[in-house]
Amino acid sequence: MKVTILTIIFIFLSFAFNAQCILKVKVDNIDVSRKGSLKIGLFDEKGFLKDDKAIAGKYINITSNSMIIEFKQLKKGRYAIAVFHDEIQDKKLTKNTFGYPIEPYAFSRNAKGFMGPPNFDDAAFEINDKEKLISINL
Repeated sequence: MKVTILTIIFIFLSFAFNAQCILKVKVDNIDVSRKGSLKIGLFDEKGFLKDDKAIAGKYINITSNSMIIEFKQLKKGRYAIAVFHDEIQDKKLTKNTFGYPIEPYAFSRNAKGFMGPPNFDDAAFEINDKEKLISINL
């Protein structure tokens, strides 16, 4: 069986472009005196802030004022994170009558919106390595 240089390059590039990455999200400033859990969603641009369109999501008990949450088997690409402290534990970001969230929330790159959530570009980050760590202040 004859293996050509092109075949080897093709196999190498296939593995390189489909490499599985790990994202570690460090969430700081969690108020442990408040009850509840953290709900965290990982989004691409098409599904940003659409709960049913998250690439991955986690709902975890709060154990300290700083926690690291891992997302595994991700493809290289551009993503954004949304996280909130679900004090009511209904898995929804609770809002007041004016539509303003009353539970603590944050986005990757600590992006802030004006009269609403930030856009994807403000919260987006790249995953290009095998492992990436980002920090978010809640």
